[in-house]
Amino acid sequence: MEIEAVSREYIKPSSPTPSHLRTFTISLLDQLVSTGYVPFVFHYPIPDASSIKQILARLKNALSETLSRFYPLAGRLKDHMSFDCNDEGVLFIETHVRCDMSEFLKEPEIEVLHRFVPYQGFVLEPQNTLSHLAIQANVFASGGISIGVSMSHKVLDANTLVSFLRCWTALSRGCQDQAIFPDLSSASSLFPPSSEQLPRSMAYCKESWFNQGKSILRRFVFDCNAIKALKVKATSQLVPYPSSSQVITSLIWTRAMAASATVKGSQHPSTLVFAVNMRPRMASPLSENAFGNIFWLTSAHHNAAHTKQNDELPVVAGRVKEAVKKLDSNFIQSMQGDEGFHNIRKLMEERDEVYAKERPGMYMVSDLRSFKLSELNFGWGKPIWVSHVWGFPSSVFVNGVFLAESSVNGGIEAWVHLDEPEMSILEQDPEFLTYASSNPGFSMPS
Repeated sequence: MEIEAVSREYIKPSSPTPSHLRTFTISLLDQLVSTGYVPFVFHYPIPDASSIKQILARLKNALSETLSRFYPLAGRLKDHMSFDCNDEGVLFIETHVRCDMSEFLKEPEIEVLHRFVPYQGFVLEPQNTLSHLAIQANVFASGGISIGVSMSHKVLDANTLVSFLRCWTALSRGCQDQAIFPDLSSASSLFPPSSEQLPRSMAYCKESWFNQGKSILRRFVFDCNAIKALKVKATSQLVPYPSSSQVITSLIWTRAMAASATVKGSQHPSTLVFAVNMRPRMASPLSENAFGNIFWLTSAHHNAAHTKQNDELPVVAGRVKEAVKKLDSNFIQSMQGDEGFHNIRKLMEERDEVYAKERPGMYMVSDLRSFKLSELNFGWGKPIWVSHVWGFPSSVFVNGVFLAESSVNGGIEAWVHLDEPEMSILEQDPEFLTYASSNPGFSMPS
């Protein structure tokens, strides 16, 4: 596929950031997160190719207005505790794609999706020169447009990105009353940053998810009938009403463990880590528009060698439920205030010690479905597809799963990263393929 960049510019806020807001203090949770970029692509079929020029102008104008509200995103990293809100702007790239969108979506090649975004993974440039957000508008020959978004995890979690995107889309539609102002102060107030040395090693993450080898990314789709069947199979006394997320997560984890056991020749203990949004779990729930990384990783542990195969799915679903339940308001309270840093450091050191002793297989799941990315409408309808593309062309990220909404009613997409040998087994696993279909295509709306 030929993709040609035709313009590259920085979009600045529509109004200058006041001098007294020039320095933005980040939170302790922001400090703990790496500067890697997480990419998404929103695919919009637009039959009238003649309107693309006006659409791009509208996108840029609305983006500029949005940045006046989310002004830290137009700044740059200053030091390990703050951003310089200097209004340097957000990178905006326009490309032309030499193909019809209908052809691309008919048999989507996920291997080329990384070319639809400006940044992904870990960018080898000075951190203080990169924009925290970068946009790429990919215009197809037929008039469709795919909007690639690269978010820096240094200041944005998925919830913050969605708040930004909802504001941008509302302003693009001309709906000023639906364009929110973010809460920029709560995160650093509740989780004040620390000038002390942070436990950045996080050995269990670094060695398990970012390693040498050939990582493979695949997209699997579970329709509503498959999810219903899995819920029946996963039901137990501990989990009488398993959720869609629990059963999909449990199936992928159990089959990934089985694939790993085949490759290694024996079963090993395994740990599954979940990214959990803490805003609604606090004693006084925080606004969904609270800005920053306000999530935590909770974990479940399992050893398949101690469980009968027929019982494994309900057992693992129970472990998944209990892991999420642990992250309650009391746990979150212990992470706040002046003592939060010391408690967090202790938690992370304990995790590293457990990992060093047991060396479990590590997996990570992030469920993005609650953010309703498929509802984002810039004024020409909802996207036909929202794709996650972290993993190409680099292959350092392994053992990760991202769950997303499917265009099939009630379905779920799972973007799965595994080492090449394990993925080869999973793609031929009859137990897995009973429920999952591999990378189905899309039909353009008539």
